[in-house]
Amino acid sequence: MAACGHEPQNTSMLQKLMNAGCAVADKDDKGWNCLFLGVLMSCRPQASDEFERLQYLLSIFADIHARDAEGRTIFDRVDLIQEVYQGSYKRDLWYCALDRAGIDVSLHLVRHPRVPSYKVGKYDEYTPEHYHALKHLQSWDKSNFRSQMDRLLQEIPLDEDEALEMERLRRERLERDFDDESDMEYLSEDDDRLEGNDYLENDDRLQSENQSETNDQSQRDGRPGNDDDWESYDKSEPDIT
Repeated sequence: MAACGHEPQNTSMLQKLMNAGCAVADKDDKGWNCLFLGVLMSCRPQASDEFERLQYLLSIFADIHARDAEGRTIFDRVDLIQEVYQGSYKRDLWYCALDRAGIDVSLHLVRHPRVPSYKVGKYDEYTPEHYHALKHLQSWDKSNFRSQMDRLLQEIPLDEDEALEMERLRRERLERDFDDESDMEYLSEDDDRLEGNDYLENDDRLQSENQSETNDQSQRDGRPGNDDDWESYDKSEPDIT
């Protein structure tokens, strides 16, 4: 079952498992079969492995209307994920794989229209370009995605809304990278201050300020401020009785 999800096995490994007797309809304790796992455990739009596995499973007639232990189909699950987490990669992956397999999902799209949602991050991201790849490319990975996308965009450009969203994500990525670099520089400066003379000077200055505050309070109380002044100070208290 692991080969159906986001484990590193490729499609050829999945084919070998199926040829060895694994059944595409087998389910885990959640009632998820390979098709459920292939969709709901997907998380890497930067490569086409997940997309290729789904296409293979659909080619061997995996049941797209199967229900899990809670009575939900994959259609139900991907719509729920989009509503809760505001992310559309899993849903886009599912519907694009169905479209490539020649399966009519127009009725589902009427009931639940696509709501695109993208994100940028340090280790993962999903952009209109990745959605463009799902719709038009056969395979891709991190090493060749950029060159393939540049060629694809010359033939089939992004539509206006996707192009605007792509520009917004680019600015967001630049701002995030800038903030990360600024934070690193600030932390580096802190390390230098702690290791250098500035820290010692600041520590001496803090002690001096604390001593000055003590002297001021002592003068208001009528007591000496410095230790040396205590030698000439009569510490006897007046008899109040």
